[in-house]
Amino acid sequence: MVNGEWRIGNLFTTSYSQLTIHEVQLELQHPNGALGFARRKIARNDRPGLNRQLTNSLAKDKISFYLLFLKPKLAIMKKLLIGAIVGGILVFAWQTLSWTVFHLHDPEYKQASNQDAVINSLGQLEEGQYLVPRASTTASMKEMEDYEKSMEGKPWAIVTYHKSYKVDMVMNIIRGLLVSIIAAFLVCWILMKQNSSFGTTFMSSIFIGVAGYLFIPYSGHIWYQTPGATTHLIDALASWGLCGLWLGWWLNRK
Repeated sequence: MVNGEWRIGNLFTTSYSQLTIHEVQLELQHPNGALGFARRKIARNDRPGLNRQLTNSLAKDKISFYLLFLKPKLAIMKKLLIGAIVGGILVFAWQTLSWTVFHLHDPEYKQASNQDAVINSLGQLEEGQYLVPRASTTASMKEMEDYEKSMEGKPWAIVTYHKSYKVDMVMNIIRGLLVSIIAAFLVCWILMKQNSSFGTTFMSSIFIGVAGYLFIPYSGHIWYQTPGATTHLIDALASWGLCGLWLGWWLNRK
């Protein structure tokens, strides 16, 4: 009996609930592993040949044979989906608290004393974001350089203009939650490729969150002095820290 066949019979005698995700993945990839052996036989549609070769009575049981291949795959998917959904909810919950309860982002959006006059003066604009002032997009390189020199020390602004304010936030909440779950899904998928301890999973989640913060919010702060660099960092640490605590426990749960 070849090594892969013996491992099939041997694995049938163990409880699959005791196998970690990493152990299952190793079995699927191992050239002589039971799950890899079974997967190759299914791919070649070689069930009759498999029945002739396998001598272990349990391994010949077709129901058990398919459970051997499918159950670990279903367990991995369940682990991934539950990890992503709960992780996404935790990330979204922190975002909600940050904006609506702790009001960490209030200083980023100041109120203009003459806000009615300001908004009325923008009424002729098309919806979009504006850098005010700026050189014409058709200006030559020299004209742009001269214009930038002439603006040295003068005030400037970035304006995001919308023609109609919408009070209904339902779709925004749904989209925000879905984005958080998708982000947590990607993080969870990456972390499941490792055989990591609780601490490593926790720190990996935080590092991924900080990488996102550095690439988007902080890059905007570098080039356009956008406010909220500190509060966005707090959000990244807190939200992905919570997600990391959850995934550190969930992914290492036996």
